[in-house]
Amino acid sequence: MLKTLKNYQIMDLAEAFMRIGKMNIVSTKKFSYALVLNDDRIQSNVKAITEIARPSEFYIEYEQKRQEIISKYADSDADGNIILADNRWVVFKEGTKETAMDEMSTLNEEYKDILESRNKDIDEYNELLDSDVELNIHMVDLDDVPEEVGKDLFLMKLLMHMID
Repeated sequence: MLKTLKNYQIMDLAEAFMRIGKMNIVSTKKFSYALVLNDDRIQSNVKAITEIARPSEFYIEYEQKRQEIISKYADSDADGNIILADNRWVVFKEGTKETAMDEMSTLNEEYKDILESRNKDIDEYNELLDSDVELNIHMVDLDDVPEEVGKDLFLMKLLMHMID
């Protein structure tokens, strides 16, 4: 069936196919066939979207330097993991926050053009995710969906575009 999907919905289907592939379930032949066929049909889109999302080598370089600064000044637990306040903010070793922030500001200034370019890339990527694509989706009856998959509301939401 020819369907119009957003690119983010195609990525959702790819995520569902990957999760189902990792599950040890018994599936009907109709359901398995639909998964394999649809996965094959979306892979060129998934590959293109994934490639577009990949950061430049310069941004990767920036991110490595940023992580080095964080590692140098961050407080860590007994296992060596960086401590985060509210699961978001790095907790710095006592007396090092100002130095860390100064180094981070210098790094951000040095990579200003790269950061602006990355933000532009992210905006374009988000626009791409929201754009429409027509695909021939092989539909499957709800009755052919394995029970384990049907009980997982998240998976069912991801798969809804191929279930009659």
